[in-house]
Amino acid sequence: MASSSESKKLANKVGIPILSLNDAPHININIDVADEFDGKLQLIKGRWCAVAGKIIARFASKNVIITDSSKKVHQLGSFPLPIEVISFAQKRILG
Repeated sequence: MASSSESKKLANKVGIPILSLNDAPHININIDVADEFDGKLQLIKGRWCAVAGKIIARFASKNVIITDSSKKVHQLGSFPLPIEVISFAQKRILG
């Protein structure tokens, strides 16, 4: 499954099939990026309404976060976090 339209387009372009979260029996690994992280390696995701990525991460057996020094901050929370309610994973969340 892809957590963004850009990821989905790239997967389709190279022939990787995409399942919905409701149709996936198990997620072995989720690879994503952080919006910011601090010196204790605590991180924030969700600056760009990344609720799909957060939900996928919740159901994955393993999560790998990729980032670089441009995302390091002294204190987390340099931007407001949006709140979003969606239905694409409703069956799994309400489970």
